[in-house]
Amino acid sequence: MIRAVLDINVLAGGFVAASGPLHDAIESWREGRFELLVSEYILEATERVWRKAYWAARFRVAERNEALRVLRRYSTIIEITDPVSKVATHAEDDLVLSVVVSGEADLLVTGDKELLAIGSIGKAPIISIYAFMMVLRDAERRL
Repeated sequence: MIRAVLDINVLAGGFVAASGPLHDAIESWREGRFELLVSEYILEATERVWRKAYWAARFRVAERNEALRVLRRYSTIIEITDPVSKVATHAEDDLVLSVVVSGEADLLVTGDKELLAIGSIGKAPIISIYAFMMVLRDAERRL
């Protein structure tokens, strides 16, 4: 099974989106098509994003709380054992990369152009949401 880290922007948008690839990624995870790796940092940062005015207008407190409950219960929470430092242009992105390395993820899914430009971390490619949906489709075809 694919072990994936969804960047905060993908996670936050995926739970709010009614359709499209971000929504499809979250639905694919809920259907058990891949294992979602997160960390306490990713969970807390996602919650902070949802509290911002733009997201709060689109995602009610009850929905946010339920999404966090589901994430905590059904994702794999990774403890950072191999911290990454000064790879990304922002220290908070290094915290996401640390989840990829510590959790031995197969890939990182992001919309962040600076992270995409890194290309890979460890053995894990850093890919867009569109590429991720293709990876999931290809994995299903092989089954």
